[in-house]
Amino acid sequence: MTKKVQLGFENDCVMIPVADILPVRVLSKSIKSSRKYTQITASIREIGLVEPPVVARNMDASGSWLLLAA
Repeated sequence: MTKKVQLGFENDCVMIPVADILPVRVLSKSIKSSRKYTQITASIREIGLVEPPVVARNMDASGSWLLLAA
């Protein structure tokens, strides 16, 4: 008997406005002022995102998404 595996993701790619993506947690001021954070934000401004962020539908608010990994 073959067991079915439920997908953990959607088959289709979707374009999501950045404003519709919500953080799962808020970053502290110390993280935002760190050298690594500054380097990452500068790289994103200069080059853009190399890989799309990982998001999930926000079941609590239709039309919004939760940022899982970037």
